[in-house]
Amino acid sequence: MLEQNRRRVWEVTIFLAALYLIAGISKLAGAPMWVERFLAWGYTDTFRVLVALSEIAGAIVLLIPRIASIGAVGLAIVMLGAIFTHLFHGSAVVAILPLVLVMLLAYVGRERLPRPDNKPHWQPHPRSYQ
Repeated sequence: MLEQNRRRVWEVTIFLAALYLIAGISKLAGAPMWVERFLAWGYTDTFRVLVALSEIAGAIVLLIPRIASIGAVGLAIVMLGAIFTHLFHGSAVVAILPLVLVMLLAYVGRERLPRPDNKPHWQPHPRSYQ
């Protein structure tokens, strides 16, 4: 059971990392679709690049188990911005995809949190407290 859960977490993590990496690179490269959308939503090119870099960094961090929760939170914040953007511009149906992604990010983030019953990854030297 534990092995199946680990596998499932990795599958979802790899899916999300690939998705955000592709989306981030596309935005960073200035794909016409993204440039037009960000301008239509009233955002600057600088903001588009900031979102792209956030998505790329988040995708990379998701693949590092010890800090994947941080990446999941960062990407969830970006997705909350996407949800509000879609809702504000009258495309509520389109806001469903970022909402689903937030739920998947929450799953990965929760599963990657350190567990209290696990030993820490490092142990301080016993003499360091003397």
